[in-house]
Amino acid sequence: MPATALYALSAVSGIAGFSAGKKAANAARREAQRQAAEIELQRFQVREIATQQHLSRTDQYSQTVAQNRAAAAYMGRSDRSIEALRRREATLYGRDVERIRSQEEREVANLYSQATATRAAGMAQSKAIKAQTYGSLLNTAITVAAIS
Repeated sequence: MPATALYALSAVSGIAGFSAGKKAANAARREAQRQAAEIELQRFQVREIATQQHLSRTDQYSQTVAQNRAAAAYMGRSDRSIEALRRREATLYGRDVERIRSQEEREVANLYSQATATRAAGMAQSKAIKAQTYGSLLNTAITVAAIS
């Protein structure tokens, strides 16, 4: 095979490899972005679940308060023990709602952290592929220079 044909074949091969490498790097970055976006969308599910839990707890609280009022009215009582039950239930309700909201915020923050880590991993993978591609292109250039 003549040297010019070998030179041309090496150059074309190197350029094709470089192009494929750049496409692979971009694909890795885009896939990481897609995965991160999916992770971030999960926050809506977390918020919906927390809202449902809150509404459920609110209904439970309302029912308990109504039962306490009915029992107090039936017994004809309005003393300190009935008021203590009301305060206790209100305290428990507040504590439960705060726990639900805190858990929601922790889960949402965790999802954002996962999304950020996924993006960073995608960028790192993309950079590694690009570095390998540029190294391959450099090796092709050295080979072509040695042939000519």
